[in-house]
Amino acid sequence: AVTATTASPGSVGCVRISYAKSVSDRTYPWVFAYGRGRQTTVSVNHTVTLPSGVTATDIVLLAFHYSGLGAPTVTPPAGWTSFGSSLGVEVNGDYFYRTGPGGGTFVTSSSELSSHLIVVVRGGSGTPAAAVAASAGSTIDGPNLNPGSVVKRLWLTFGGIRALGTYIVT
Repeated sequence: AVTATTASPGSVGCVRISYAKSVSDRTYPWVFAYGRGRQTTVSVNHTVTLPSGVTATDIVLLAFHYSGLGAPTVTPPAGWTSFGSSLGVEVNGDYFYRTGPGGGTFVTSSSELSSHLIVVVRGGSGTPAAAVAASAGSTIDGPNLNPGSVVKRLWLTFGGIRALGTYIVT
């Protein structure tokens, strides 16, 4: 669980992501790089820049959290696919992935503050398995994922909290 003692009521959920590989493969998916960014003035345009070194076979995960009162929509640039979203009281989250390089500008339907976390996974493949849940208060504890068959997995958890007017992605 992620806790912020100064959070306003209405933090937003978590996503646990899993990339499975065959047990015959001797490698595991792993985090190659990560990055983050913030939009500190309200805007409909939110620029995401990827860390350097992303290759065509890397899986890029994006946790995009925004103020979102009134549940605005988020439109990603070409090449990004949504794999979940959650609505909180004061913070919303949308989660996207893509294969290979390519940041871009995410557009919200109303002017918002935002923050995002990017995780670049090497050695994974396919669509991330995700579970999303909204939470209220100052603790974020994501939902469980069923690991299914016995395969090699990388588990990640993302969450967003509004603390003293700042949106924090962890």
